[in-house]
Amino acid sequence: MTGMASTSNGKSLQLASPKRWILGAVGGLAKLFLNHYCRAHVFNKHKLVETVLTNTSRPVITVANHSSVLDDPGLWGILPWRILLHRKRMRWALGAKEICFSTAATSWFFASGRVIPIVRGDGIYQPAMDLAIQKLKKNEWVHIFSEGKVNQDPVMLPFRWGIARLILASNPIIIPIWHQGMETVMPEKTKIYFPRCRKDVVVSIGEPVDLSANGVLEAAKRMDEREARIFITDYVFQQTLNLQKQTQRLMGEPKWKELLASQQKDAAPPRHGDPS
Repeated sequence: MTGMASTSNGKSLQLASPKRWILGAVGGLAKLFLNHYCRAHVFNKHKLVETVLTNTSRPVITVANHSSVLDDPGLWGILPWRILLHRKRMRWALGAKEICFSTAATSWFFASGRVIPIVRGDGIYQPAMDLAIQKLKKNEWVHIFSEGKVNQDPVMLPFRWGIARLILASNPIIIPIWHQGMETVMPEKTKIYFPRCRKDVVVSIGEPVDLSANGVLEAAKRMDEREARIFITDYVFQQTLNLQKQTQRLMGEPKWKELLASQQKDAAPPRHGDPS
């Protein structure tokens, strides 16, 4: 089964409808990968889980650094089954068309897993971005790697303007995510292109940010289009950079892994029912 999505520029994307069994199978593999093949250490997971499950009247955008081809779906091994299996609350992702949608089979598979084909280099006004905005206007969750490509350097690349277009068009709740370690699991510069096992992977979830409540969105509306995009993009980048610095400070503490494990037990969120 496929669905046709019209876009603002008159073009359309025809994608397979999301499949719950695909979401479940990939989610299960992500859990095995992150929690057993790797060694996951997660800061503030409850902030993401609670926002996705309870915030059904506003769209959600998560934004993260991009350090390996396995970041998505690998990082989503942190999520509970009630999100992984949910066809309305699980994330939409923007995936490179030349990689994820290169054949009919891979196109069906990735679309069934809620991935939207984006053409790198085609700018912020393309069908993939229009479709992502449509999903956001339905109060769904869209994830974006705003560096625009895999970057295994410890210094984040400047974010691209696509994040600003999504925000200005939908007024979402923003959740920054920073992670470290996937670059050691799947290094780009290697002769053996295969995931390394038993590597530490740190995932840190930032505070949810409402740009309409803190005055940032209102300030952007007083600017011209280009200035607003730069302003919003830089703001989100700084939020993610601050999260990186905060997390690295915590990782500098002695026995931080043991402390984090105890905090995770204390911060377990209440179980929510089906939010649809």
